[in-house]
Amino acid sequence: MARPADFAWLRGGFAEATPEEKQNYAAALKWLDACRAANRQRILAKLEAMGISDPERGNGWSASGICGAMAERPSIDIYSDYAEFSATVKSTRAPFDAMLAAIDLAEKYSSPHSDSLADALLHRPLAEQVLRNAVAWIDAPPDSPGVPALSDKQKPIFRALLFAEIGRRDETNTTWLKQVVQQQGWPTISRVGKQAAGNAWLLAQHADRDPAFQLQVLRLMEPLMENGEVSSRHYAYLYDRVMLKLTGTQTYATQVTCKDGKYIPLPLKDKAAMPDLRRSVGLEPFETYLEYFFTPCS
Repeated sequence: MARPADFAWLRGGFAEATPEEKQNYAAALKWLDACRAANRQRILAKLEAMGISDPERGNGWSASGICGAMAERPSIDIYSDYAEFSATVKSTRAPFDAMLAAIDLAEKYSSPHSDSLADALLHRPLAEQVLRNAVAWIDAPPDSPGVPALSDKQKPIFRALLFAEIGRRDETNTTWLKQVVQQQGWPTISRVGKQAAGNAWLLAQHADRDPAFQLQVLRLMEPLMENGEVSSRHYAYLYDRVMLKLTGTQTYATQVTCKDGKYIPLPLKDKAAMPDLRRSVGLEPFETYLEYFFTPCS
């Protein structure tokens, strides 16, 4: 089986590929479809065990493991042949690998000062936050300060590498957080502090490849929110994230999409009630919320 981050497996998608390469490419795509379908069935089984019998199937669900990484592949339509594609991959890996090296150094020199859960949580999101901020590089204007110059043919490759790495880091963080929750319960504000508790929520918010775990966290957070042990804002964000997967609608309009060059909320359960519901959990008006988005909408 092809290595997920090794785009050499895409060779069979080019017109000049040999019959064997085309056959291997078709087999890889078939395997990927089967892997994603099996992943979806595992998610459905976990949710059913938690009392969710008919979730919104596939809405917002991401494949995990190897098939998740392979799914993050660049479109090859814009490259004249495999030679051009391969050369572009090589040139794109240079800034990408430099970024990963910088992240590794930052993690090394900012490692936790103690064995406490609070210190571990303060350190844990560093890499995934750097990677998510790097998404803005893809659509950054030319000559933007601090942003690597990427050609139009490099950008799809950089994006694929970036999102595959984000997915890998998210899965690692999810596995770690699940162990924490199993052994110690949900990290509350009184136990780990406000910032560390917020970081625990952030890791759960990005555990999209494990919707059952996100639902578990939501259920743990709900009673804790009532006595101030978790942020009501954080609960609202995770609630919308989970409900979009399970029902196809959200309540607090925390999750948005782009339409006609403008950010709009993903489907709402009750559009008229949304402003009051946002206020009830301490969220700013939706129009103010949109001002925080720094990534262009296109």
